[in-house]
Amino acid sequence: MRGLMVLLFLVPQDVKLEPKAVVGEKTTVSVDSTLDVEILVKDGEGESTRFLSVVRREKFIQEVTRVADGAPAGLTIACVSSTLQKSGTNLALGTTTTPLAGKSFVGARSAQGWLVKDVEGKGIPAEGRSLGAWNDYVRLLPKGAVKANDVWKVDGRDVADLLFPPGTTEVAGALECSLESMSGSRATILVKGAVEGRGKDETISALTLSGSRLVFDTRSGKALLLAINGSLEMKRTIAEAYLKTEEGKDEKKDDKKADKKKDEVRKIGEILSRSRKLEVSFIFE
Repeated sequence: MRGLMVLLFLVPQDVKLEPKAVVGEKTTVSVDSTLDVEILVKDGEGESTRFLSVVRREKFIQEVTRVADGAPAGLTIACVSSTLQKSGTNLALGTTTTPLAGKSFVGARSAQGWLVKDVEGKGIPAEGRSLGAWNDYVRLLPKGAVKANDVWKVDGRDVADLLFPPGTTEVAGALECSLESMSGSRATILVKGAVEGRGKDETISALTLSGSRLVFDTRSGKALLLAINGSLEMKRTIAEAYLKTEEGKDEKKDDKKADKKKDEVRKIGEILSRSRKLEVSFIFE
C-alpha cells in the first residue's frame, strides 16, 4: 500500500493557473529593461552604422479598481521612480529621470487594449502609454488545467499590448507556452515563439522570444515574475512624396499646391535595427 501511495504522488497532477485579482489589491511592479541595438541606415549617400544602448529602471505601485475574468481591468498607477540610461555612437553615457517619476495615472483595459491617462483624465508622456500592460501576462496562462510539460499556443494578437507599443497593428505570429515545472504553488511557464506587427510610424517590428519565463503563484493567483528574453528587428522605410508634373518631371511635393491624384511616394532609404541584447523583467510583489 505504501508503495502504491508513492507512485500516486509521482503521477503528474493537473493544475489550474487562474488569475485571482480583487478590487483594492496593491502590487509593487519593478521593471528593468536593457536593449542594445545596432542601427543600419541606408540612403542616397550610402550606408552608416551606429550603436545604441538603452537601460530603463522603474518602480510602480498599482491598485486594482476593476476586475474582469479574474484579471485587473482598471488600475491606479503611481510611479515611484523611473530612470533612463543611454549610450552609444557619438552619445556619452548618461542617466536621466523620465517625466513619469513621481506622478500618478489611471489605466483601463478594453477590447482595444490598455488606455492610460493622468489622474485628471488628460494625456500622458509617450513613456507611459504602456503602463498597466504588464497585467496582460494573464493571456499567457492556459485556458484549462495542465500538467508538467503540457504545451499550448497563444495568438500574437492576444499579447500585442504586452509585447509592442500601443497602436501596433497587423500583428501576426504566435507564442508557444509550456508548463516547465511546478514547485509547491509556484508554476514556471516557458515562453517562446515569434510575433511581428506594424507601428504607427510604419515601422515593422519582429520579435523572437527564447528562454522567456512567467512564474505564477497558484495560491495568490498572480504572477511573481515575467522575464522576456530574445531578439528584436525593426525596419522602417524612408520615403518622400513627389508630384508628377504634366511634363513628366518629378518635383518634391508642396502640400499647399499638390494634386493628391498625382502624388507618388518613392523609397529613398531604410533604417534597419537589430538587437544585440534584449532583456525585460517585471517583478510583482
